Amino acid sequence: MQTEESRNITRANTAGAVLRAWIAAAMRYEGAPASAARLAILIPSMPEPHHVSQQLYELKKAGFVEKAGQLSDRSRKPVWRLTDDAEMDWIDDLESMLREIAEAARGRSTDELYSDRVAVRREMTALMQDRGLRTKSEILAGCPSAKSEHEVSQILHDLVREGIVVAEGESRKRLYWLPASNQGELEFASPESEEFTLERAEGKLRLVFQRGQVAKRKTQFRNGIQLQYDPSGYLLDITIHLKEIAHV
Repeated sequence: MQTEESRNITRANTAGAVLRAWIAAAMRYEGAPASAARLAILIPSMPEPHHVSQQLYELKKAGFVEKAGQLSDRSRKPVWRLTDDAEMDWIDDLESMLREIAEAARGRSTDELYSDRVAVRREMTALMQDRGLRTKSEILAGCPSAKSEHEVSQILHDLVREGIVVAEGESRKRLYWLPASNQGELEFASPESEEFTLERAEGKLRLVFQRGQVAKRKTQFRNGIQLQYDPSGYLLDITIHLKEIAHV
């Protein structure tokens, strides 16, 4: 028996509600516990498994589905099934959807859902090297090997954590860029001179390539070495924190 919450979740005319209907139909077609990746393969539009997982939890809160274990001890990804009292009368033209699902399922595999991460990393760095600061949406559009926004987010997170790419800003306004020092050759603030001034302070060495205050400096810090760039990606100065270097 459906609750008022479950009625509300099926009445909504949103992209999420449409995907929930396809998930429920795919689960009816499968007839056995299924993972988010398996359900994504069955749905004709082949949505991202991440988005399927999000809507499965919405269906769980409404009492339509429940967890039925996990794929394996190694992956620990949950598998899902329809609850015993799950009603399907809220889905328009269920029979037509089941036919589309049966057609879509032929010849598909979960390999189609996931990107070649090595290729995506290569495309990302090439894109940022060629065009400078990019948003996540621009990076997704510029990487032919990328298959989902969620995977692009994960790969960008890894690149930032590894110090290869720098991120600035918050949420959807965040920009990503590749420092000049990571582009194969070190570029200096002044293309006419590679001279620098060496400054010493307690526990620090600082190599200054350009004097003065530059608005919107970008900073990269890794393993005790701090690099500062101007908005164009040219190196302004390097600060070496000697105590931190000693522990690396």
